[in-house]
Formats: sequence, C-alpha cells, structure tokens
Amino acid sequence: TLDTVCELVNYLEDKYKKSCSVGVGSPGALSKETNCIKGGNSTWLNDRPLKKDIELRLNRKIFLENDANCFALSESIDGAGLNHEIVFGVIIGTGVGGGLIINNKIVNGLNNITGEWGHNQMPIGTNDKWKRHDCYCGKKGCIETFLSGPGFSKHFYDIHKIELDAKIIQENANKGDEKSLELLIYKHKSKIYNFIFSKVHDSEVAEDVFQETFIKVIKTLKNGSYNEEGKFLSWVMRISHNLIIDFFRKTNRMPKFEASSDDYDVFQFIKDDSPNAENTLINKQIVNDLQKLILELPLDQKEVLNMRIYRDMSFKEIAEATGVSINTALGRMRYAIINLRKMVMDNQIFLAQ
Repeated sequence: TLDTVCELVNYLEDKYKKSCSVGVGSPGALSKETNCIKGGNSTWLNDRPLKKDIELRLNRKIFLENDANCFALSESIDGAGLNHEIVFGVIIGTGVGGGLIINNKIVNGLNNITGEWGHNQMPIGTNDKWKRHDCYCGKKGCIETFLSGPGFSKHFYDIHKIELDAKIIQENANKGDEKSLELLIYKHKSKIYNFIFSKVHDSEVAEDVFQETFIKVIKTLKNGSYNEEGKFLSWVMRISHNLIIDFFRKTNRMPKFEASSDDYDVFQFIKDDSPNAENTLINKQIVNDLQKLILELPLDQKEVLNMRIYRDMSFKEIAEATGVSINTALGRMRYAIINLRKMVMDNQIFLAQ
C-alpha cells in the first residue's frame, strides 16, 4: 500500500515537474488515541500508522480522511447533496459505511466513526434468520456482515455450500438461477411484503400479491428480458406496485388521489371547467409539448416525475420504489420542475390560454 501511494505521487510530480499536496481517502478511521487505522474493511491497514508512514516516505504532511466521508463531502459540495444543509452519503460495496456532512463540513464525532452505520449490530429478530458472522471489528452480526458483497457471499455459502462472488450471484439470479433467486427473494421479502401490506391492508391479499410479484420476477428473469442494470429491488417494487393497482381495479377499490402539501401539480394550467373543441386542441398540444420536454430531463428526475404525475404515487412510495430517501425523491422532483420551467422559457412554450 505504501509503495503504491508513494510511487503514484512521485510519478505525477516527475511528470508535471512540480510538488503537489497529497490527500488520501482510506477505509476505516484514524484513531485519536493511537493515530493508527481502525475499523477498516481492508484489514491489513488496521492498527497501522498509515498517515505517519506515508508522511515519512514522502517527507511532508498529508491529508487523510475516511473514504466514505470524502465521497459524502464531494456530493455535498457539487453533487446530489448540493444546496442541502445536511447530507448523509452511503457506501455499500466490499464494506458498508457512510459519511455525515453538515454545512459542507465533515462530522467525525468523538471517535471519528460518526458515519460507520455498518458496524451497528442487526436486531436479533433479523439476525436469527442468518448465521451471525464474526466481524473484523470484534462484534458479531454487524450490518456489514449481512449487507456487503462479502457478507452476501457468506450467506449464500451458508445456504448452498457454494462459494460465489456477490456479483456472480446477482448475475446468476438475473439469468433465472433458482439458488441465487432464493437468496435474493429471502433477502428482500420483508421489505416487499410490508410495502404491499401497507397498501392493501389485508394479509391474505398481501401474500397473494407477493406471490404474483415473484412469479412475474422469475418468469421475466428466466425469459432473459431483465435489463434493469442491477436495480433489482427497485424493479421488483415497481412490479408489486403495478400488481397492487391491478388488484384495486379488479375489485373496484381504486384509491382516490388526494393532494397534499408536497404535491407538485405540473398540469394545473390545463384544467378547464368548461372544455370546448378549441380548448381541447390547445390542451392536447400543451401536453404533447410537455411530454417532449420531460424526455429531456435526467433519468432520475424523469422517473420521479412520471411516478408522481402519471401513477399518482406518494413521495413515500416513490422513495421505496426507487430505493432512495423521501428527501431525495422530493429533491429530484424539485429539480425536475425547475428544469422544466427553464426549458419552457428557453423554448418559448406557452402553457396558459
């Protein structure tokens, strides 16, 4: 690790003929007591004075920060968290971590581990479904031992006694492999079932819709027509939502949409209590113009707007279906409206009669 970092710095300085400042984003955190790395999923760094060793090699002071904190700070300054006072960035990969940013400043906490939610132990009611794996932090059953890629692989091994990388398990599931599907279904069962039950308020109906959801999932995967690029849970949630709508339609119990304080009625300008042929043509043109503009929006903004306007989904439902927080869903809708207004002005489209 030391050789790699120092060789990279020396190469860049030789290439550009100037001395540079050095910043390192590292797994784990720097202990205030020992100045050594602690809690890193790159376990060979733990209990090592990484910052001091690099400084001695390079003969200068360097900046060292937890990699999740670096990511969250970047998003806060000019990414998804732009213009938000509080930003919490989440990393789920070989480990599970996060960073908390307030007013564009990292919040490290007393022990430099504020964002390390992956080392909270999972509730007993959840853990007793799985073998409580030892975590390198010294505890058992940490969230990271369940939710990370290596944790996912370990649980697959517990069930099937086959060692596979998490990416391979997901790819196999996408191809309809039943063992991989079993793990994915079991992993997401509670979340999807609770989502369905919250809409239908009937355990038997919820179970039926849940079964239909995964029958459709399995058929789609085995037909090779799944192309959601890894967004498995969001895709399954959309399927379950559509089946819930089908259930209400079949039973003539379609719920009414009620506007709330977080409502964004993009089409309020086309409301007309006394429609006539002229107004109908004008309104149709307005809708056509808007639909063309919507296609120009970024994918995440377009997805939220379509769910809100065309599917009458609440922001809580949108957040669940897309796997983001409610605030993020609201933010995407807000930026969609801002961008639509700008495009309306730029294209000189008149939205009122």
